[in-house]
Amino acid sequence: MSETAPKEKRLILWFEELGKEDVPLVGGKCANLGEMINAGIPVPPGFAVTAYAYKRFIEETGIKDKIYDIIRDVVKEKKPEEYQEASRRIRELIESTPMPKDIEEAIRR
Repeated sequence: MSETAPKEKRLILWFEELGKEDVPLVGGKCANLGEMINAGIPVPPGFAVTAYAYKRFIEETGIKDKIYDIIRDVVKEKKPEEYQEASRRIRELIESTPMPKDIEEAIRR
């Protein structure tokens, strides 16, 4: 995805491109890093992987339904330990799933 694409369709966004209006795209922590940079506060260089990239990742790799299956199978009584177990399994699934090439290339650039 080109860096000239609208923010909503970008795979990564550099911290200096971010502001508080970008919370839906990158989350509050990354958006706040952008706010800090724009306020002149020194922040190490970095970037955020966007929610759009995550959505593409889970859809293109076919793990979206698997994530929902894990939640359905593990969370029965809504106990904290059930959520912890579901989270552990989802993390393992994500970490073991190969990333689509274009997302990997955007991150490695």
